Amino acid sequence: MTTTSYFSRRSKVAFALATIRICGGLISTRAPFSRG
Repeated sequence: MTTTSYFSRRSKVAFALATIRICGGLISTRAPFSRG
């Protein structure tokens, strides 16, 4: 196992989650699934 691949994958996932969360918060301000 290479830590580089692990961190790269984790960072990529974290970035994706952050983008989705931000977009979700901006687009659906009154949607209930944003609190999940």
